[in-house]
Amino acid sequence: MSETSDTLHQFQADFNATKTLLPPLQFKHEQQELAGAENKASIGETNKRTDRVVEFFGGKLDTVLATMNKIATRVEVLGSKIDDANKA
Repeated sequence: MSETSDTLHQFQADFNATKTLLPPLQFKHEQQELAGAENKASIGETNKRTDRVVEFFGGKLDTVLATMNKIATRVEVLGSKIDDANKA
């Protein structure tokens, strides 16, 4: 039985030595929470930048559409004038 007792003591010593090498789980949990908070902040900043880009291009698109509508109106007016001149 001495051999079994020695094996058990050796196992316990090896286990305790290995346990001291492992980082505490609480620290890992805190790291994960911090990383999650940083990711949320990063996502929020990315969303803000995306919103600014969409607003910028939306404004430019509105300007292009307004300009195209003005050109279409001018073409119609000029077309009417040409038709009137050909009839006269």
